[in-house]
Amino acid sequence: MLANLLSRFADSCGGSASVEGQSFCTGLPKSAASSGNLQHILTIVFSTLAVVAVLMVVLAGLKFVTSGDEPQEVAKARNNVIYALVGLAIVVSADVIVTFVIGKI
Repeated sequence: MLANLLSRFADSCGGSASVEGQSFCTGLPKSAASSGNLQHILTIVFSTLAVVAVLMVVLAGLKFVTSGDEPQEVAKARNNVIYALVGLAIVVSADVIVTFVIGKI
């Protein structure tokens, strides 16, 4: 009777552990994590970062074009374009690496 009560309690809670064939509630939630979920989340993160990097390239390019004859402003805009392109390359390579590694798991 006690074993039946414990098994009903364990079935009703989120996480359970088994000891000598008996199931007990651990109070821990069950995780539905998988490599597909992880890849989906990371794809969203990398896509967002790529959009930000492209936006930074566009804004720095506009600043480069509109800076006129001021050499300091031209240099700052050029550096911003370079940094944004490096950031975009890092985001794309990180996405490729993560996709490759998760594909091997």
